[in-house]
Amino acid sequence: MAKPKLQKTRMTKKLKILFFTPFASFSGSEMLLWYLLRNLDKTKYEIIVYSNYNGELLNMFPNHIRIERSRLNSSKVWHWANKILMRFNLTSIEERQIMQLHNKIQPDYWFVNTLLMSNVTDIAIKHNIKYTIYIHELLSLYAEVSKKNLQSMITNAAFSIGCSNGVSKNLKILGSHTTFTLNGCVDVNKIKLTNGELIKNKINVPLTSFVVLMSGQRTKRKGFDIFIDTALRLKDKPYHFVWLGKSFETGYEYFLEQKINIHQLTNLTLATPSHADYYDYFNCADVCFLSSIEDPFPLVMIEAACLGKPILAFKSGGSEEFLNENTGHIMSDFSENTIDLALEQLYVKHKNNEWNIEKIKTNGQQYSIENQSEKFDHQLTEIAQSLKL
Repeated sequence: MAKPKLQKTRMTKKLKILFFTPFASFSGSEMLLWYLLRNLDKTKYEIIVYSNYNGELLNMFPNHIRIERSRLNSSKVWHWANKILMRFNLTSIEERQIMQLHNKIQPDYWFVNTLLMSNVTDIAIKHNIKYTIYIHELLSLYAEVSKKNLQSMITNAAFSIGCSNGVSKNLKILGSHTTFTLNGCVDVNKIKLTNGELIKNKINVPLTSFVVLMSGQRTKRKGFDIFIDTALRLKDKPYHFVWLGKSFETGYEYFLEQKINIHQLTNLTLATPSHADYYDYFNCADVCFLSSIEDPFPLVMIEAACLGKPILAFKSGGSEEFLNENTGHIMSDFSENTIDLALEQLYVKHKNNEWNIEKIKTNGQQYSIENQSEKFDHQLTEIAQSLKL
């Protein structure tokens, strides 16, 4: 089905939407929803957010957005009671809570964020409730849900939204009836150019080093091991590697930590900055190395561009839609020689002042909250009108 044209629409009533998100964490998909919801017109929308977990983002929503938390993860008693009810095909505690909320507020439709919410879409399907899904995942993460759940979630959605063209293409293959695309966004007004040398001093980075930075979860999909291996190969070169991101204490991380210690990688820094100094770390970078082997449309890519940082990336998804010869370099494969040569090319271009910093910034700034929120508004109202609300 052809992509529907989004036109400016005007609702005759306030649209009430119940949004579902899994963790309310600082992951890219949930940060994106947080950005978008904060900037919707509160005179036009009544917004209710339901989260499976009591994540930190829930305390950061403005007061006009109603917050609901699942009971299941508030105590082990609720959790196991829910499992027992489901085992005997009885109405679960989760379903009761969600349907009580639905019947009380009478939303116009549900909006489900990420593939990890099949528990919610199953309830919507059972009760014949119209819902829209916003998908941020590519192929490898389809393994996190069952075939039945993935098929049911996509084919029963009234509308699907993909966070990149690649995701939207996959949604159509999976049976989506009507698909929109809405890329990620960041608050460009909070991304300020600061003195990166202060951070370099703080984390003992030589001032003459070419700083290569990545931000994300320390996972295989994000290429944490590729980043470490690159630092290892180039430990005697004028590079310093900085990874920003929280540890999840996995065996994968443990192995790489041991590797770092054994090889004494003094040219590598792992940091978990606070929100206050997050962009200070970014400012110390000369280039962003998006080491992900699969990433639909990473926000770190936009953040780096807004600061005028060239980006090195694999053909991992959203990077191909975002980057061009003026803003960075896309590598064709994951080989060591390819990465080393690409970094060398970026290093030379940096030393010779060949990057057009303003073009890089302009590319990032088009993904501002304001621009993407306007598109989101059009999509929500288009959905409502198609549902004859």
